[in-house]
Amino acid sequence: MPYGISPTASAGLMSDLGEIDLARAAARMGVPCTAATNSLTPVEDIFEASDGLLWFQLYMWRDLALRNAFIERIRSIGIRTLLVTVDGSVGSNRENDYRNGFSMPLRYTPKLIAQVAANPGWCLRVLAPQYLKRGAFMKANYPPELARKLTDKTVDHEHTKSDRQCWDDIMRIRDKWPG
Repeated sequence: MPYGISPTASAGLMSDLGEIDLARAAARMGVPCTAATNSLTPVEDIFEASDGLLWFQLYMWRDLALRNAFIERIRSIGIRTLLVTVDGSVGSNRENDYRNGFSMPLRYTPKLIAQVAANPGWCLRVLAPQYLKRGAFMKANYPPELARKLTDKTVDHEHTKSDRQCWDDIMRIRDKWPG
């Protein structure tokens, strides 16, 4: 049956190492898990937890050299299935996120601070381990040249949501991808 876990880059905000837990659960069920470019956990760590049954969702960075180096990194890990995201040239309209004050980049608003303070269990299970082990939440798979912290002002769209994507981009990726 065609089951799998779709890209869930913010799973690490819900549970410490949430993306690794998803990969392990998918491996136990014998279904693929899809790691996201924007994931909070390095793709290498997610791959290790997946027993090799990991797909990868690629956002196409505008910078071709960065994109090609990233594709090579993903390929060298041993991932065999690459899902290229082409519908992201415009940001999503997540009305529930707007109502709850959730946005990227993450902004420390009074509402967010109050929500964090009202959830001490989450602070102990997720926030404390994150900061003690790894520091601030980061997009772990982004290269150092690009903004990585969830609070960085640079908007992903500046790097990943090119309105100039075309079939030539797909052909270039296909030429580099063995799967």
